[in-house]
Amino acid sequence: MSQVNLLPPDILVAQRQRRLAGVVALAGAGVIGLIFVFYVLQLGSLGSVREDIERAEQNNAGLQRDIDTLQGFEELRSRAQAKQDLLNQVYANEISFSGILMDVSRVIPSDAALTSFAATAQEPTATTGGSTLLTGRIDVAGLAIDYDTIASWLMRLERIRGWVNPWVTSISDPEAGPITYASGVDLTTAVVTERGQQAGGTADGG
Repeated sequence: MSQVNLLPPDILVAQRQRRLAGVVALAGAGVIGLIFVFYVLQLGSLGSVREDIERAEQNNAGLQRDIDTLQGFEELRSRAQAKQDLLNQVYANEISFSGILMDVSRVIPSDAALTSFAATAQEPTATTGGSTLLTGRIDVAGLAIDYDTIASWLMRLERIRGWVNPWVTSISDPEAGPITYASGVDLTTAVVTERGQQAGGTADGG
C-alpha cells in the first residue's frame, strides 16, 4: 500500500530546516560542552603547574639562602687562608736566636770569651755533594788563653743539635795577652723552630 504525503512542500521544507537546526544546535551544544570540559581541565592543569612553579620558586629561594650562607663561610675561609699564608711567609724557616745565644752560653769554655757575635739566616740550601740543608751560619770572634781552649770550643760547637762544620778562620797569638781567634759554624734545618718547619715545609736536616 503506497503512502501519499498531503503536506504542502513548503511545510516539509520548514520541518526539515527545523530538524536540521535542532541537530546543529545539539552539535553546537555538544561542542560547547566539550570546550567547557577542556577549559575546566586546563584550569586544573594550570593550577597544578602554578603550584609546581611556586614550590620550585620556594625551593630556589631556599637554595639561594643556603648559597648565600655558604658563600659567607667561603669568604671567611678565604680570609683565614690568606692570613695563614701570610703567617707561613713570616714564620717559614724561623730560627730562634735567643735559643742560639743560650746554646752558645752553654758550650763556651770557661777560659774563653767572645768579643763579637753574628748569626745569619738563609733559605735552606743543600751542601755541595750532600743532602744536608743549611739554613744559616754563626760567626764569632773571641779570646782564649791557649790553643786547647779553641779546640775545645770547636768540639763543643758540634755537640749542639743542628750545628755542623765548625771552623776557625784566623788565630793571632801575641807574645803577651790572650789568643784572639775568629771562628764559625753552619746551621742546618734542625735549628728551625717547630712552627718554622710547619710554615716552610723544611725537613730535619741534622
